[in-house]
Amino acid sequence: MREKRLTNVQQLFPSEDGNQQTRQMVLRLIEQLVTGVDDLKNPDGVNLKGEKNRTGTFYNNLIRNSSILNGSVPMEEVNTELLKLLHDHPYHTKNFLTKHPGNYGHDCSVLG
Repeated sequence: MREKRLTNVQQLFPSEDGNQQTRQMVLRLIEQLVTGVDDLKNPDGVNLKGEKNRTGTFYNNLIRNSSILNGSVPMEEVNTELLKLLHDHPYHTKNFLTKHPGNYGHDCSVLG
């Protein structure tokens, strides 16, 4: 079944120059991201799996510690780093509570 779905997805990405290798590479990168996010999902929680210490300065530290590369990096490594950024990131499940600003801060809805 998975092979059939992959074939259907491949038809969505026709290679203008006929380069089948390039098309396969793009599809592998997309699959890496999709399966990576799926592996991080926790159906019993509101955050993706993984650990991240989100102190008040987390995002400032992330920016301060970032670097601009002088050369290229394989896209697989870029995807891996992107997936690391998703660790412990909130995502909407049936367990995700949201606050409505007009409801004086009481939990008022469950998103599914």
